[in-house]
Amino acid sequence: MKYKNILVPVDGSENAYKALREAVEIAQANEDELSILIVQDDGKLYGHALPIPKQRYTRASEMIVQEALDVVKDTVKSQIFVVVGLPKKQIVEFATEQKSDLIVMGATGANYFERMTLGSTTAYVVNHAPCNVTVVK
Repeated sequence: MKYKNILVPVDGSENAYKALREAVEIAQANEDELSILIVQDDGKLYGHALPIPKQRYTRASEMIVQEALDVVKDTVKSQIFVVVGLPKKQIVEFATEQKSDLIVMGATGANYFERMTLGSTTAYVVNHAPCNVTVVK
C-alpha cells in the first residue's frame, strides 16, 4: 500500500524518535510527507494540585520540535504541529482531520504512570484511529 500522509506523534521519548526514524524511511520509500504532532498534555498543565507554569511545557515542546527536526533533517518533506489536549484523543482527532493514512508511533511513550493506570496512548490510538497504525519498538 502506498501512503501519502503519514502522522508521527512525538512525545520526547526514545521510542517516539525510533518511530520518527521509521516513518522517515517509509516516507522516503513512498515519496510521502510527514506530519509530526506534538501534544502538550493539558492534564499535566492543569491537573495538579500545585500550578505548574505553562512556559515549562512550551519549552519542553520546543525541545521536542528541535530533536524531531534533527532526526528528519532534509530527508523528507515534513510539517510540525503542536496542539494542547489529551494526547491519545488529540492524535486520533488530528489523524481524522488531516486524513492521515498511516500513523507511526512508539510502543511506549514518556508517560509511564498513565500506561499503568489508564492504558497506553498507543493502545487507544490503535483501537480508535481512522487509519492503519504502525507501532515501533
